[in-house]
Amino acid sequence: MARITMRNSQKSTFAEVFEIYISAVTARGVKDKTLATYKQHFHAISKRLDVSLPINRLNSTSPRQHDSSDAKGRAVRQFDQQLHTHAEMFSLVVQRRGLHKSQLSKLPNIGKAVEEQLIQVGIETPEALRQVGAKAAWLKIQEIDPSACIHRLLALEGAIQGVKKTGLSDAVKADLKAFYQEHKL
Repeated sequence: MARITMRNSQKSTFAEVFEIYISAVTARGVKDKTLATYKQHFHAISKRLDVSLPINRLNSTSPRQHDSSDAKGRAVRQFDQQLHTHAEMFSLVVQRRGLHKSQLSKLPNIGKAVEEQLIQVGIETPEALRQVGAKAAWLKIQEIDPSACIHRLLALEGAIQGVKKTGLSDAVKADLKAFYQEHKL
């Protein structure tokens, strides 16, 4: 199944990202009752938070201030804080589920699984992968996936060079195989 991506979800509003999220989970076959629950949560959040703000401003804004001198004021403030926390969690879910800028899977040799691992270790763009390099990226992946093999290392280098891993030069392959032998678990 194709991953739905946005050009820059951090500049998109909370409402826009929510609509894309609903489209994505609908495409995955989520039940109508679950969708209705998501929409109810969004409606409750939108009453207390400005959903027209970009996602990147969501974390920097705080819940509205209320007079907390009475029980009702304290309850409203506590509810606002809970909604703000839910909105922040939604923002993180959107980022983790791929509704954010990522072009990694467009590189040769990089499929969905490797893309998710790269994102998990903090490498979210082709530029970041090029800066880190195949060896360092592979070591980071190995920390979260001890089964990371020579083929993944070759694939990362191929992605950086813009070629299939079979198209790497013999010298590069030999260097990477020696590196792999030295660092494999």
